[in-house]
Amino acid sequence: MKASAANLIAKKGVTAGTGYNVPGPAPVPEQTCSPDGKTCVAYYGGDDPAAAAAVSKTADATVVFIATSSKEGSDRADLSFGSSDALVAAVAAAAGPTTVVVFVTPGAALTPWAKDVAAVLTPFMPGQAYGDAIASVLFGEVNPSARLPLTFPNTE
Repeated sequence: MKASAANLIAKKGVTAGTGYNVPGPAPVPEQTCSPDGKTCVAYYGGDDPAAAAAVSKTADATVVFIATSSKEGSDRADLSFGSSDALVAAVAAAAGPTTVVVFVTPGAALTPWAKDVAAVLTPFMPGQAYGDAIASVLFGEVNPSARLPLTFPNTE
């Protein structure tokens, strides 16, 4: 008898529609360089602000991607980015004014670190071409000359 996907999920002790934090190996920065070796992009996907700050110290520029926790059927508890605010603050302190923050949010959000970074970019709720679109903006191929449809408040 062939096991169904539902049976396999039930055996793992998880419930459909529920998010889980799955521990994995300690993140290690990954690096990709241009063929001539003059331009490199390193990726660090860790949740440790101190480790991310250490990686960003050696970079010419640092881009931090964060998002609010949003879902259909409920409102956000607040306008913060939760633990991601500490990540941005740590990286901005280490990397200095060469930090760019790209954040995904369906609406207003608090950006207490905005004065400490070089730029803030929000695509709001992007689609599947998100990566290519953001890369085009970051590398200067496209000018993000749109106007914001809302105000980002300083306090709730």
